[in-house]
Amino acid sequence: MAHHIYHTQGFIVAVKPKGETNLFLKIFTRDFGMILATAQGARKLASKTRFALGLYRVPEIDLIKTRDSFRVGAVRPEAHLLSRAETLARAKVSALLARFVVSDEPHPKLFEDILKIFKNENKNLDIVAMIVILHNLGYWHSTPADLEFIETGILIGNQKRQIITRIDEVISHIHL
Repeated sequence: MAHHIYHTQGFIVAVKPKGETNLFLKIFTRDFGMILATAQGARKLASKTRFALGLYRVPEIDLIKTRDSFRVGAVRPEAHLLSRAETLARAKVSALLARFVVSDEPHPKLFEDILKIFKNENKNLDIVAMIVILHNLGYWHSTPADLEFIETGILIGNQKRQIITRIDEVISHIHL
């Protein structure tokens, strides 16, 4: 029986070794949302997918649907290497996504917004990401000041304290 191959882009949120040569991946994709996938032979020294499937990377992935998960087929890596600052920022976003996006329901707008955040270099990336994630999942109602902050990443005066307080209130209301 032939299986359909899905071509999508995904953000690798978590990676766990599975056996000697396989990887078990948690991937936030544009088309499927948060999924679990297995990459056969990805830990072998000769594997072409070894570095493309690294933690916090955003590769183009070919996925094959199995009964209860996905298998990774071909992988096209990101064009550039991540700096230490980019890796730390993506780690924070990864933790937020793992916490708030729990199903395989697609969130294409959230995925695009996350990619946009990765392209902008901004020191308040974790706060911007939290607002974007909460807004896209329907828990945050943005004010004009929030939208300006998301675009610029600049907070003036006590805005940071106010936004963090609002984030904490929202999270306590949704019990996450």
